[in-house]
Amino acid sequence: MRVANDGTWDLYLTGYGWHIDGYDDSSNLNANSWGDGAGKHWTDANGNQDILFAFAFLDSHKNIQPIGGYFAGFTARSDVAHYLPVPLALPIGSVRYQRASVMATFIPRIPGINKGDVAFFWGRYEF
Repeated sequence: MRVANDGTWDLYLTGYGWHIDGYDDSSNLNANSWGDGAGKHWTDANGNQDILFAFAFLDSHKNIQPIGGYFAGFTARSDVAHYLPVPLALPIGSVRYQRASVMATFIPRIPGINKGDVAFFWGRYEF
């Protein structure tokens, strides 16, 4: 895995979870998903990035949610299988200026797993 050996270190700061649709009462949900973590990235000749990451943040119920991975990852939540690691593959978009990026993903509603759609935003600083 080239990113692990040749990658550049990153700092992650999480910040916001937008509860879009499907929730009976979103007023009790935590939108301030504060947390942090670290990772590495490697950029190929075409500008595509490989990202290796691990961070933790406060989820929608103010419980700690760890997440980590490479391309696809694993996460664990108190309200989904009592912190049993669950595989995760979601699209990630980013806007970058010099060494700072704002990144986001969309977490769709999955019946029986979660109650609604969430857009999750975090920042990355490249060292």
